Amino acid sequence: MNDTQKYYRDGFVKLKFKNNETLKNMIHQLSLLHEEKTRKGFELISKYPHTKDLRPSAFNYDESFLDILFDNNIPETLHKLTGERLTLAHIQVRKSEIDKSYMPWHRDMYFIDDRVVGNIPPGHKIIFYPKISEQSPAGVELLKGSHLCLFQKQPSNKFILPGCSYLDQQLFQLLDTVKYTQSEEEFLIFNTALLHSVLPDSRHIGSIRIIYSFVRPFQFDENFSDQEIHLNLNKLYESMIKNDKN
Repeated sequence: MNDTQKYYRDGFVKLKFKNNETLKNMIHQLSLLHEEKTRKGFELISKYPHTKDLRPSAFNYDESFLDILFDNNIPETLHKLTGERLTLAHIQVRKSEIDKSYMPWHRDMYFIDDRVVGNIPPGHKIIFYPKISEQSPAGVELLKGSHLCLFQKQPSNKFILPGCSYLDQQLFQLLDTVKYTQSEEEFLIFNTALLHSVLPDSRHIGSIRIIYSFVRPFQFDENFSDQEIHLNLNKLYESMIKNDKN
């Protein structure tokens, strides 16, 4: 079974970055951010309890954050895995330090009452947790294949957590859970309809990760193009794709 087939079946795939200067520089920058050593004009601001996100933007912080995608042919890889032409909508760098999951089991895209939450069809994300410490269990847990089990017409009173319904909970009796944890070079690509959960951190060490969000061009136009940060990132990403092809 090839990676495309595995990705369709499982909803995720683990791959490895090339061990080159771009990766070394990105890990170095993320390690400094983990220590909250930020460059002038940038800061780490809390979004969820016990987490901090790099502001005002991650893509402007260091060129390695975008170069890593092209050093590793990520646009082409995403096309092979999904069969679709995707574009970059967002880059996040997030630090967390809490000994329980700040974001337990959920889908980024789901149906509730007569509404759709998130992008439909679902988008795709790349997450990389650099290895900061041997003691930290940081990473993500995934429910294998759950992106193919999307329940419709779920009333809001049947949700046990935001993005996780009573019916979703039953899937844990049928499907396997898989962990992706911090690594020196391994990263995760996953379908955002997949049930997933952030693993707890070591409170004294914490963790940091970089997250890339990809959607279809029409979804970017509808949901992101009115925000300058996303628009500037997307223009840069698309120009890099063109230059990469020339």
